[in-house]
Amino acid sequence: MRDSNKHVREYLEYYFSFPHPPRFAVLIGGPWGIGKTFIVKRLLRELLGDERKYAYVSLYGAASIGEIEDRLLQAMYPVLGWKSTKVAGRLVKSAAKYFGVDADISVKDMLSRLNAEVCVFDDLERCAMPTNEVLGYINEFVEHDDCKVIIIANESEISGGDQYRRRREKLIGKTLEVQSAFDEALSFFTSQIDYERAKSVLQRRSAEIEGVYRDSGLNNLRILQQTMWDFERVARVLKEKHWHNDAAILALLRLFFAISFEMKAGRIGPDDLKRRFERAAARMLAEREETEGSPMMKAQERYPDIDLNDQILSDAVLIDVLVKGLVDREQICSSLDRSPYFVEPGEEPAWRTVWYSYERPENEVVRAIDVMDKEFSERKFTAPGEMMHVFGLQLWLAEIGHSGKTRAGVISDAKKYIDDLYDQRRLALLTDDEDDEVRFGYGGLMMYEREATDFQELWAYLQEKRRKATEDTFPARAAQLLEEVKADPELFARRLGFHQSDDLTYYRIPILAWIDPNEFVSTVLGMSPEHQRTIMRVFKDRYGGGLLLNELNKERPWLQAVSDKMTKAADSLSPIARHIVTRNLKQYVTPFIRN
Repeated sequence: MRDSNKHVREYLEYYFSFPHPPRFAVLIGGPWGIGKTFIVKRLLRELLGDERKYAYVSLYGAASIGEIEDRLLQAMYPVLGWKSTKVAGRLVKSAAKYFGVDADISVKDMLSRLNAEVCVFDDLERCAMPTNEVLGYINEFVEHDDCKVIIIANESEISGGDQYRRRREKLIGKTLEVQSAFDEALSFFTSQIDYERAKSVLQRRSAEIEGVYRDSGLNNLRILQQTMWDFERVARVLKEKHWHNDAAILALLRLFFAISFEMKAGRIGPDDLKRRFERAAARMLAEREETEGSPMMKAQERYPDIDLNDQILSDAVLIDVLVKGLVDREQICSSLDRSPYFVEPGEEPAWRTVWYSYERPENEVVRAIDVMDKEFSERKFTAPGEMMHVFGLQLWLAEIGHSGKTRAGVISDAKKYIDDLYDQRRLALLTDDEDDEVRFGYGGLMMYEREATDFQELWAYLQEKRRKATEDTFPARAAQLLEEVKADPELFARRLGFHQSDDLTYYRIPILAWIDPNEFVSTVLGMSPEHQRTIMRVFKDRYGGGLLLNELNKERPWLQAVSDKMTKAADSLSPIARHIVTRNLKQYVTPFIRN
């Protein structure tokens, strides 16, 4: 195994062997996460052997010289022969008396008296004190106390101008840049994995892990170690059947490591993982016009041999594990069980088997086509995503000459299918939160023939029919809504309003256009002033964002009719009641009619 940090080893060996005080410090540099601390600690153990010969301290967050000295004293516990390193510095000073050391002497004097040959200061760039002040303190160890000192830092994060440069030149005699020691780090990290099955697969698949790591371009061993810990957590919840499928475990490992690297590096976020597959499919049509790819597209380019949209681990699983830190056994196992690695032919929907025709036995695919065609004839498919998958597969089968149909014949049959579902009132209604990207992909699979004009024509036809089916329900739903006005004004307000409501059933649906204005006015005027205000206030909430000019435009004539009839009815009311009605109209209705 090639030692990429041989230069560091050789120079430190030379530095440690100085027979007299060198009067300069050695700086070990490199970017965050590359493994500087890991390598230096290993070399200290190998070159010095006895841990009593060095004191290691992290400067991370240290805000004063006193705090640094406390940490140094804690680091010197091995020198004093103690195992614990968690006791406060003042207790270390007390303990020092038992070893014949005066607790009132300086920390540097204690290092000298206890024969600590080397002092290591890590995380210089993360110290809370001014860097120049810290270097001045360290310089006393080098110039006045004859110590050999190693400083570990990422200098790219240090700012100090000329003052830092001058202080550095006086203190640092040699700078060594650490190279990523992937092989030994992976071996060491794997040895720290407790779950034997996870440890075994990490050892056997080290070459694949290295490939993903190299593709990431991160050169960050901390992220590698964190990813391995997360993988171990996932591995612990897998079932026996999962471990017996090597191909599935490899696919899971490659996907998990790639997504984890990207997440931990901040190159993709939780929103990029949501609907990975469908969004990727939708982008395919637009990518020719894009000058810059999305974060997921850029990530995919970094890993040409891994499908980052693979649903062996669902979006929800990846977000739970990598973002929320949650490991849900049922959710993870269910995600694997739905993947092609574990679905049995008898359990998998026929159309999915046809979709995987490029990797399934032909006789199995042919049988699945027959089942799919039979289910098509029986109008079994009602989910829009499944329907479009079947339509796309039928267009593809016609294109390659398997079905004996023409594309025009497929389109005609598909439209008849949609019409039949509409006539049977089985067509899925439109929902407000529906994602248009389902026309490109659904269920973790891209649609066949998704870019074809006739396929897009079918999608438009399906959506128009679904829109009509939705509107067909409006009269009955409007009648129910009018009953809710009478029985529960607050429920009516929640369903039609927008702000501070979780029940947004109708806030973008022009349902009010199907309510008789006369009956509505009569109902509202028969209520108490408090309930009248609750009902009328809905209009301000509903139309305040400009929806009356767009999605709710069909309600505009209805709102005018309600205003006219309520104004006319107010003439026959008492002065107080007339004043309340007039005020409500002026405040909650008139502004939107005028606009």
